Amino acid sequence: MNKYIKKCILFFLPVLFLVLLIPPVHALAESYSILLKNGEEAERTLSIGDTGTFLPDYTESGILVTRWSYHCSDTSVLSVDGTGHFTALAPGTAYVTISGYKDTVYGDNYSEDYYSENCYSENYYDSYEVFEAECEITVYPDMSNVTLDKTTVTGYMMEYDYDCDLSVKINGNTSTPLSSDNSSFSYESSNRDMSVYCDLSDNTIYLSCYEPGTTNLSITINGKTFSLKVTVSRLKINASSVLLAKKQTKQLKVSKTSGKITWKSSDPKIASVSSNGLVKGKKVGNVIITAKIGDKKLGCVVSVTTEKVKKAIAKAKKIGATCQYSQPKRMSAGYYDCSSLVWKAYSNNGTNLGSSSYAPTSRDQAKWCKAHNRMIKGGFSGKNLQNLSLLPGDLMFESNDQKNRYSSIYHVEMFAGYEFQGFDSNGKPIVGSLWANRVPNCYYPDGQLMGRPAL
Repeated sequence: MNKYIKKCILFFLPVLFLVLLIPPVHALAESYSILLKNGEEAERTLSIGDTGTFLPDYTESGILVTRWSYHCSDTSVLSVDGTGHFTALAPGTAYVTISGYKDTVYGDNYSEDYYSENCYSENYYDSYEVFEAECEITVYPDMSNVTLDKTTVTGYMMEYDYDCDLSVKINGNTSTPLSSDNSSFSYESSNRDMSVYCDLSDNTIYLSCYEPGTTNLSITINGKTFSLKVTVSRLKINASSVLLAKKQTKQLKVSKTSGKITWKSSDPKIASVSSNGLVKGKKVGNVIITAKIGDKKLGCVVSVTTEKVKKAIAKAKKIGATCQYSQPKRMSAGYYDCSSLVWKAYSNNGTNLGSSSYAPTSRDQAKWCKAHNRMIKGGFSGKNLQNLSLLPGDLMFESNDQKNRYSSIYHVEMFAGYEFQGFDSNGKPIVGSLWANRVPNCYYPDGQLMGRPAL
């Protein structure tokens, strides 16, 4: 080893030895300074691990504060030392009271400078408070590893829905499940036309959207901000009621969605539906076709009948829409009353309801159905309607005397099918009634007689 290297080693060895012997000095890093004025009641939020110092802002002249006191109501949440330095330890709330005192010392040999050597040892103190402030500290969990389990959510509203409810889970190391009552929680929507309400509970963000649309939510939890894109579409099916003859088809479609649609028929033997919504009539009856997108369902009532009855319904609708009501001219071209409308619609297809040349009255038409054993058990009722027991083309005979029904009949109306109206709370379909010459869901009391003149 050359002389130069030896000299360097001899020079630096004592220095290295001294460095090893001197203990390290750790700098106390303060991340927050909380300045409080006399009489102030403040609120601050911190995260676990945050540090800082309470700084009393005392500027009154002429009054000297000789002693400061820092008291914390819950030292498991926040530690505070005698100099006002604090450390956030755990989630929770703590109240810190800062007091400033002026202490005066009295004795047998009083001195203004009571700390001087001339002051007697037997002294007594006069102390009074000149400063007090309080700060409510809320400590939130560490948010550094907290994330949302998704950054985009998609939801659907039905035509009859009031809102659309969605949720997003919160992932990450949180010692306590995050909720609105133990966290700082706020949100802001970029789309003011889309009403959105959010709530935080048990590590889940719950959203209620009251209008369809798209918005970007800025969600802040304990000072950390997350972005969430929300899209809500109002789903609509292209038909709520379909009338098919056997072997006829109808394409059903759902608008406002790019999601997967699962189609289903309540009775594929009556009407089947393909994976893309193509419905095919197979035999006479009624079914509910449902389209499921996520947790939402839409529906359509499909009625399958004969070509003969389908033509009769179409004829009845045309007469009601294009002709004029007149009892005196009921059999003339361009005119009708209730019984002639039904007779004209059916007589062209070989069902004359008892007369081939002149329309019988509604009373006589009901008697004809009874004589030919074509009355429907239970007649018109909510039960028969919801059970899909009625068929398009059935006739309802309205009377005002329950004891003498046939003699008191004064009106006849053709049932034209069902209108799908939604699902009840148990998921059961709800349907309404359609009529050849009345508005949908026209009210008729339960128990009215009904006949089925043809199939």
